[in-house]
Amino acid sequence: MKLLVLALASAATLAASVPARAQSYGAVTGDFASRQDEEVVVTAPRGGRERSEIGAPIRLVSLSRPVRAYDLDLATPEGAHALRKRVRRTARVLCDRLQHDYPVTESNSPPCYSAAAADGLYRADALIRDARAAEARR
Repeated sequence: MKLLVLALASAATLAASVPARAQSYGAVTGDFASRQDEEVVVTAPRGGRERSEIGAPIRLVSLSRPVRAYDLDLATPEGAHALRKRVRRTARVLCDRLQHDYPVTESNSPPCYSAAAADGLYRADALIRDARAAEARR
């Protein structure tokens, strides 16, 4: 009986130690491949001088976050509106976070939300233009 238990335990250990092999599915193609890189990076800036009035170094910080667009049909007004809404919301969240983490700003720092939203919307509009151009070629 002990021999049978030992044999079963050895067989189970051997079976568990066989390496698993991953199956290759090849390159990603089709519509999904063209949409994988559809995202807009929103950056909340915090700029100004590099040195204070007394010569102390000023640490310039910013936050960035990608905003996904691959799940939207950017060729439609609804998809474009949804992406722009995501960009504005992300700009607000990043700027609120910067204000919380770094409450002291230089007087010549750019307005965080307007700069982050403007840059993100510029990038979003480029994606929307590309999507609409691709749709028109179909």
